[in-house]
Amino acid sequence: MLLLSNLLGQDLLTNLSEAGYLQLKKDRGSVSDKIKELESIQNHFDLALDSLESIYNPQIDIYEIDTEYWGRILINHPDLKEDRSVEFLIGDIKTNSDPETLKTLSKEKARDEVKKLYPLYF
Repeated sequence: MLLLSNLLGQDLLTNLSEAGYLQLKKDRGSVSDKIKELESIQNHFDLALDSLESIYNPQIDIYEIDTEYWGRILINHPDLKEDRSVEFLIGDIKTNSDPETLKTLSKEKARDEVKKLYPLYF
């Protein structure tokens, strides 16, 4: 198989003979096979990344109940058939009304909850 760098460094249509055609067809097939192989590897990475993303960088839904802020995250763990919903208390509304403070505190609380559930990840 020609390396991609070799393919990019030459004009693919310089050899217009039948031999050139057959070689181009063969090289294209090799490149297509390699692309399929790499896409398969990437799909495996994506599965792992989705799971790890939900653990190390979860999307936090913040909501209010009475006078408190609560958070909810979904953990996409590979051992689970469904995402796991985890809810946690963030803090009192009056003392945590600043958006940046609330965001920082919710991330800390979410991480603490994930650590309790999956201590081997930390």
